[in-house]
Amino acid sequence: MIRHTSAVHKITVCAVSAAALTLASGCSVSGSAGEGGNGGLQRLGAASPAPTDAAGLTAKALKAGSVPGATVTAPTGTQAPRPKDVQSDKPCGPLARAVAGAALGTPEDTVVRRVTGGGLITTVTLSVYEDEEKATVALTALSDAADACAHGFTLKVSGKEHRVTVAARELAPQGADQAMGFGVTQRIGGTDGTDTPEKIAVMRRGTTVALFTTTATEGAAGTEAAKAADSAKTPEGLAVPPAVVEAQSVALA
Repeated sequence: MIRHTSAVHKITVCAVSAAALTLASGCSVSGSAGEGGNGGLQRLGAASPAPTDAAGLTAKALKAGSVPGATVTAPTGTQAPRPKDVQSDKPCGPLARAVAGAALGTPEDTVVRRVTGGGLITTVTLSVYEDEEKATVALTALSDAADACAHGFTLKVSGKEHRVTVAARELAPQGADQAMGFGVTQRIGGTDGTDTPEKIAVMRRGTTVALFTTTATEGAAGTEAAKAADSAKTPEGLAVPPAVVEAQSVALA
């Protein structure tokens, strides 16, 4: 479902200034949509930035210092799965990729960053497409998969089985050309695995799509990070950090 809304050409994650945003902020990007929430695929009125070519994608990716108080790294291997590393039933394929943090659709190039801080790990998968149509097709396919597979589905990431038991639309980032948000609960390692909540936010700016996936870390007992992680492990407490979305949005503007 595509909703048409008006928006000024400004990235707004919540009604607070960028300086006030922190990794542990309770201002949720992908949280409970509730009545009147803006979950689902949205097409907003902001003008698209100039197209980003594959060579310039890395320049727009997050870097050390991009998110105050957080560590930004370039993950490899199983921490940055490729689309071919993710398998699921065909109708659920795009949603399975989003859950795994793999690129959607058929991008020209992809850059992945991992942001750690405040008891949370957020993977930011930045992809550039040949044109806006292909970028839009990728998001539309994700929206369709969310409708078809909301009841749950099984996927494999690098050969390891995951079972998504819940996939619900939630709040989406504002100020992008298109955006979606999801709350997911997945069980890793088969029926005996542990349920792990995850928040997903997706936004398109022109020919570039940013996919954010956030889970809680496992901190040392008694530390502030551990307390934040324990709080974030509940579906109500977990959110894609607004500061991460804000930093990436500014880089794409």
